[in-house]
Amino acid sequence: MKTRLCVVAALAALVCGTAFAMDGLSYTGGSPTWPATQLNANNYVDLANNYGVAGGNYVFGARTGSLDAIYYSSGWQTGSISANTYGSLAQNGGAANWVFGARAGSLDEVVYNGASWDTISLNTNTYASLATNKSAANFIFGARAGSLDAIYFNGISWITGSINNTTYSNIISNPMQTNSLYGIRSGGVEKWLYNAGTGLWGYETINANLYASITADNVVLNRLYGARADGSGIDVMVKSAGVWSTTNIFGTTGYKALEAYGNASYAMFGARADGSGLDVIYLDGTWKSYAANPNDYSVLLHDGVSTNLFASVPEPATMAILGLGGLLLANRRKNA
Repeated sequence: MKTRLCVVAALAALVCGTAFAMDGLSYTGGSPTWPATQLNANNYVDLANNYGVAGGNYVFGARTGSLDAIYYSSGWQTGSISANTYGSLAQNGGAANWVFGARAGSLDEVVYNGASWDTISLNTNTYASLATNKSAANFIFGARAGSLDAIYFNGISWITGSINNTTYSNIISNPMQTNSLYGIRSGGVEKWLYNAGTGLWGYETINANLYASITADNVVLNRLYGARADGSGIDVMVKSAGVWSTTNIFGTTGYKALEAYGNASYAMFGARADGSGLDVIYLDGTWKSYAANPNDYSVLLHDGVSTNLFASVPEPATMAILGLGGLLLANRRKNA
């Protein structure tokens, strides 16, 4: 159990002249139940964990003109490790101090060499969204116009292979299966899984709904949560006996971002679409929720170790700058 910060978030008000800040929140049970402490004054469009760092107190943050390392060492520290502007990040699923970033015209790896950070371009594609391949070192997924790509190191060089010609606006890791991911497109949400026996990638259509954000349960296989793009609550998607079913909860409350609640099952954080705060949503006989903090959040990330959360709110001008071919992911989720 940590005795210091339990959740990290960025405060922002979408009005001109208002300062943005990255904050830490910890559960107290008071009011609010997750009060905030400012960590830095930056606003981030995406966040990624640093794989394997003890305690989870190390993340990467993408903002205009900088990729930052944010970590705890006798207090929270922030340092710029690249001057590039990335719209999407993915951690390396099997190596620490190694992160991937998508920018216009390049997919980069940013790696610590023991003395400094190196930035290396892996291909010249423009990706709207990146996702980690669970527990797989040097292997990520990228969504771009007209292709879902697998990007991996074969021991000699980096390989980029197209899995399918579908255009996804958002992809997320499957935290329960290696070589698997979920994708949002205009026709709904799908699951992809590699079949080692056939050597082929196969997909399942989960439903035809449109989501602003999706997150996968970190404990239960084939359980997925989606914030409906039309503001009509959250869908719980479950596969049972080979069939996917979808159940809607909190149908009158809109959410713009969801994130699985650390290593707990049947629980998540939800950032309300109207900017009125962050909720904790959980199953206790029936689905319930409580207000965690009144601040406005858009980008959520659990630390991959405990029930800690990192979050940020990008300012509108930053989102416009980072638009990647019209496919920029506004509500990004990556799991460890």
